[in-house]
Amino acid sequence: MPKTRAEGFSLLEAVVALAIFATGAMALLTWMNTSLRSIRMAEQRTIETEDRRWAMDYLRSINPMAEPSGEYIEGERSLSWTSERLGDPKPSVTPTGFLGAFEVALYRMDAEVRRGRGEPVNLRIRLAGFRQPGETEQE
Repeated sequence: MPKTRAEGFSLLEAVVALAIFATGAMALLTWMNTSLRSIRMAEQRTIETEDRRWAMDYLRSINPMAEPSGEYIEGERSLSWTSERLGDPKPSVTPTGFLGAFEVALYRMDAEVRRGRGEPVNLRIRLAGFRQPGETEQE
């Protein structure tokens, strides 16, 4: 009787092929998970940077000598700040060396930006405050 050739895969070949496929699939899933995590972190950093820039723009528009603390809400973002004077007010000087019309002092401002119920973004800046001589400073 002639020998017949078996066609198809043997059980051992199928198990080896499945093991190779599973190893490749696990590596691909791990890579995808890492990529998605990196994308989420980059998006979060972008939002934090946007919030910091928004806060800086607003804080630069206020005078900490007149408004040492406060809160501002715009849409889903809120900004709250406090400031501390770092030195006594001094008379301003013009570029030509004459006394200016204002007294100035340096302030350290601590601010917190919150978007909805998310984690707050904190920042600290130094900003000059000013007033005309004789005006009283807000406390």
